[in-house]
Amino acid sequence: MPTIKFKDGTKKKVGYDAASRAYAVLIGKKQPENEQQAEFVKKIKHVAFDDAPKPIHERSNTDKSKRAKEVKEIMDNPYLKGRDKAREVSKLLKGIV
Repeated sequence: MPTIKFKDGTKKKVGYDAASRAYAVLIGKKQPENEQQAEFVKKIKHVAFDDAPKPIHERSNTDKSKRAKEVKEIMDNPYLKGRDKAREVSKLLKGIV
């Protein structure tokens, strides 16, 4: 969970949406939506995103390898012809199967 640190030294854990909105206003990327948000952002010293989701290159490849095995099984199936194989692979990749 992200943590907002205020100028008076207190800390508060908030959701990702609230933290990202506050951070965007804090760095000047967005304008405050109302006067209350503007006053709140004036009290903030720092926004820390401690538990941010991992980047794509650091995520597990288990889903990709599982899907690759399923595609290989479809391609190795002797009972399916070219067009049928393409249709089955397309369904698999779209998540229909």
